Amino acid sequence: MEWAGHGPYAIEGTHFSVSTQKTTIPEIGQGSVIRPYQQPHPPIVVTAVAPHSKGVTEAAKRGWQPISANFLLPEWVASHWPRYVEGRLAVGAQASPVEWRVVKSIFVADDERTARDYGLGVAGPHHLYFRHLVRKLVGLGGRANLFKSDPAEPDARITPDYVTGKLVIAGTVNSVVDQLLAFREQTGAFGTLLYGCHDWADPALAKRSMQLMAEDGSMRRWAKARSRPHPHQSGTGLIYINRLSPADPRMGGWLRRSPPARTSRRCPRRQRRAFIAAWRFQRGGPCKSRCWGNRVACAARAVKQ
Repeated sequence: MEWAGHGPYAIEGTHFSVSTQKTTIPEIGQGSVIRPYQQPHPPIVVTAVAPHSKGVTEAAKRGWQPISANFLLPEWVASHWPRYVEGRLAVGAQASPVEWRVVKSIFVADDERTARDYGLGVAGPHHLYFRHLVRKLVGLGGRANLFKSDPAEPDARITPDYVTGKLVIAGTVNSVVDQLLAFREQTGAFGTLLYGCHDWADPALAKRSMQLMAEDGSMRRWAKARSRPHPHQSGTGLIYINRLSPADPRMGGWLRRSPPARTSRRCPRRQRRAFIAAWRFQRGGPCKSRCWGNRVACAARAVKQ
């Protein structure tokens, strides 16, 4: 990797060779790969989109960490953990659930009817997202297996309504917490929950969902569960928010800031005027500042009106 050296480069490959020896202009930075500020380099994270993904094992051997896709059934998400452990053990390293990230399509509302209509309904952005995905992966891509628990299940059953109902977590805060806890029981403990933000068909509802996810006191049940180790696993819990377009399921930007050097006794969420996009819980019992978790390290960013 070019980060290990300095330009100009002369890289001899089996099929291609690359050189910047004749084109290097040091004063403008041409001819050298910019070295990362974080040493030896920032964490490298790769997506896992297939059941029992061999790519997760190969990534783990290189010290890379997995993100399990939001369009996988819980049993297929769970299949990624043993693959990750396999890869880490192959290089004499210990796997930790802290290193495993999982994306879920989540919508939180003040009432169940709104949650059903926006989170699961045909007119909602989540249904639109999975409608595109089913057309691409099932209709054109031959990947209906991603949405099946039983391979014998007919492809005709894999409809946008069926997939949306299976893969979207929608409801009031208490309902969403129950669904997340049930999901965790199926997958095992993981270090990071990624909240996949779909297109804002209704900006007010989309922002309200993030606000409830971040600020409602009932979410403490999820925080406590995140701080408890699953059988044979342990770790902390993170929640981030990213952007997912219904026409393009690739990961988008991360709303994240560096956490404070130490935790203030004053609740950090009161220091922001809008919506908390992410936060981190660390084990050790309840926080005296009434934040959710002990020694809360906020990684939040206000969502502008």
